[in-house]
Amino acid sequence: MKELPKINQLRNFQAIIRYGSIRTASQALFQTQPAMTRSIQELERILGVTLLARGPQGMVLTKMGHIFEPRVDMLLNDLERAVDELHQASQMSQGSVVFDCSHLPAFSIMPALINKFQKEHPTATITI
Repeated sequence: MKELPKINQLRNFQAIIRYGSIRTASQALFQTQPAMTRSIQELERILGVTLLARGPQGMVLTKMGHIFEPRVDMLLNDLERAVDELHQASQMSQGSVVFDCSHLPAFSIMPALINKFQKEHPTATITI
């Protein structure tokens, strides 16, 4: 199996693009500048391409960096969503639900829905 980049390397790559320099990115991520530089060098070694180059205004994406950047953004966003979904799913049966409705639904439809909800989420509290 191929060696894959580490998440912190991808985050560092994103930060350098966002802040425009290794120095500013390392400060924003509370890392030392040499650690950030090593991280990017390792990422480029794993990928076998140069992603960033020094320009007159700071760090700029190379051609390969422009190709790689949207994938990194998508990957990190998907990973964050996956983690959020797991957190939400693990806490679904906890918490409280508060709602209001008129008398007709409260006496006709809601009892069956509330019973079904309580069976699926036994630790949740419901306030009507």
